[in-house]
Amino acid sequence: MEYSQSSRPVVLFLLLAQVVVTGCQPEPGPTEPNPGPTEPNPVPTHPAPAGTSSHTLTAVPEEEVAAGVLPQEDRSFRGVLTTRSLQAPQYFHYDAFVVTARESGVVTMMSDVIEVGPSGYVHGYGYPLTIASIEDGANLTQIGGNYVQNALETGTAVLQYPVRKGRQYIIAYKTFSSFMPLSYRLWLSPYLKMEGRIESLPAPVPVTGDDTGQISLENPRPATLSRIVDWMNPRMGGS
Repeated sequence: MEYSQSSRPVVLFLLLAQVVVTGCQPEPGPTEPNPGPTEPNPVPTHPAPAGTSSHTLTAVPEEEVAAGVLPQEDRSFRGVLTTRSLQAPQYFHYDAFVVTARESGVVTMMSDVIEVGPSGYVHGYGYPLTIASIEDGANLTQIGGNYVQNALETGTAVLQYPVRKGRQYIIAYKTFSSFMPLSYRLWLSPYLKMEGRIESLPAPVPVTGDDTGQISLENPRPATLSRIVDWMNPRMGGS
């Protein structure tokens, strides 16, 4: 099963027509220190004491456009990467979102750079999007996604990923820390339900309730969110 962003037919038609032959190399990105391998050896983490969490889930309201509220098939969320965003080793900051698949199939996600810090590359970062599946036990095992288009030329990245109905996933958007503040727009397939953004807390808070079930605003599972962030941080520090 394959889905498309019906409210942006011309854009997606052109983007999908630009898929390059496997093996072609993308154009060079902005001149920055080498961020290291995509999958570095895990770095030591410092989890909060047992019974507490350093993360929570917050709402991400859908963005409105000049013509009014966005239609169901064209769902947009706006974010800003700052020093308060999640920090990865080496040169990156990122946002992480929890989503739930409404249907099974290949879904399309898109991001647009809106504005970059004055010292930053105008398009932010060539490969800002990635996605990971939350496995049984709320663990993550790998990150990836099929790039239809990177953001090097226009600031717009398009990523596709196979999902299963009822499963939950983490979508991450990142940039070089030196490019912040960076504001961006995240476009989601209507077949993905946005649950919220993972936020860092100024101080660990006690964990209460049952740490099971789907992650949502009503059941944020803070201990699970902290475990997910600990897993993602070293991997978000790669290129």
